[in-house]
Amino acid sequence: MSLVISLTCALLATSLQQWTRRYTMNTQSKLSSPQEQARKCAFFTDGLDEGPIPLPWAVQGMPALLHISVLLFFAGLVVFLFNINITVAIPLASWIAFSFLAYVCITLMPIVWPDSPYHTPFSSLVGFVYAFLAHSCFQYLVSIAIRTRRYDSYLIFRELERRYRRRISGGHMGVVQEEILYLSAKIDLRILAKTLHALSGDDSMERFFQSIPGFLGSDLVQVHNIRKHLPFRLARLLMGILHGFLDRTLASQFIPEETKNRRLKICEDVMNLIPGPTVPLKFLDDTAGWRPIKASQTIETAQTLAASWSENTDQEMSLCTRHRIVEIFSGVGMQERNDRWERLVAQQFSSSGLDRDAFHHHFNSPNNDDVFLYMLNLIILEATVTNSLPASSATTLSTLSDLVTPGIDSNLRNEFCRLWNSNIAEARGLWASQTSIEILRRGHRVFFALHQGTGVEPTPSTADTHDDDPQTFRVSLYGHCTFPDHVDVTPSVVPVPPSLPFPSNPV
Repeated sequence: MSLVISLTCALLATSLQQWTRRYTMNTQSKLSSPQEQARKCAFFTDGLDEGPIPLPWAVQGMPALLHISVLLFFAGLVVFLFNINITVAIPLASWIAFSFLAYVCITLMPIVWPDSPYHTPFSSLVGFVYAFLAHSCFQYLVSIAIRTRRYDSYLIFRELERRYRRRISGGHMGVVQEEILYLSAKIDLRILAKTLHALSGDDSMERFFQSIPGFLGSDLVQVHNIRKHLPFRLARLLMGILHGFLDRTLASQFIPEETKNRRLKICEDVMNLIPGPTVPLKFLDDTAGWRPIKASQTIETAQTLAASWSENTDQEMSLCTRHRIVEIFSGVGMQERNDRWERLVAQQFSSSGLDRDAFHHHFNSPNNDDVFLYMLNLIILEATVTNSLPASSATTLSTLSDLVTPGIDSNLRNEFCRLWNSNIAEARGLWASQTSIEILRRGHRVFFALHQGTGVEPTPSTADTHDDDPQTFRVSLYGHCTFPDHVDVTPSVVPVPPSLPFPSNPV
């Protein structure tokens, strides 16, 4: 039987080759005009796809016959050897059994994993049988749910029954399309990541970054899901490449000023759409004449960022969004602060234990810096309680530290000194807390500003610019605040966050 099927496969293969040659000769004859070739192609195509025996069936059936032939040959070989020499038959049968098990697994892989590249000619048939049985089962469960008046179960079983009905009609490609639709956002993000890794040359990078606004506004991608699932590591990669691209552009003496301005505008547009981490540009820091790259200082830009990325599932992305909004808010003048800004900033700190009344009081305080110190205290308290300071929160802490000046509300100053003393004790303890050390390093400017002339702050000879370097920052240079009017025991103006976790993962 195996020999007969093998000869049948050989004959079918020869016939398929002949049929293909005949189709090519009839549809691509050099003696026919393009119009005649088009009509012949349409005529024979209808016969190929809609004839009594569609050609794709014959093409797919030939490998199936060949596999059946091999399976029959192995079965006959095992039977033959068991009758001749059992010593040889046992290891041979074991190998054939192992191969058959692997064959079955490969057949079932497209059903379990639709993206699997492995399949056999019987995978489609097994998938159809599986979908048919599952559809029948869920159809029966739907009828039971109707009779028992279980509405929730009815909706679940009804959706599953419809899903397997679509699989019966669409086959494996229908399953693939359904999975692609369901995972479209993650697939688009993988494509974006691979594109970033493949970028080479500033011209291609310019075209790529120029297309980002259109990509996020395109109907071809599910923008809402992309913004919901965009991971922080991918945003950090994108911003790193973006800043490196701009750094090389502005540092070059061979690029025209027009090109530099155009690329700077492209980078600003990307930063106004994606709240990725800010990467400092050494060339921009050292060179005068170029305006720094930053987000537009408008409430509309901040509201767009908050609305677009508020549902992101990555906590670091949410904190990064908060940092960008605080960064934009820090550049807004006192006369421009209104209720819209107050609601927007308060919303970003709502999960950090923000007191609406206290925030409203400091937001409208005549001292512009009160609201900045209030937010800084919130971040320090959150990091102290959770013993964790994510990168974006650390950056926000540094931004706010640069904005605080000595003339500040006494209650806010007292709260900062209380938190400072707590972190000093943690940083100098037997098990030094890296989170506390990072808080001290990021907030030491505020401590210095609030204690000028008191003798507690380090002298200028010891508190130099090395404090900005995490490798050279020395906690021993800073002491506790011991002034009674600074560490008063009055209740804290910053309430403890109600539901913060207590992990022990330092920075």
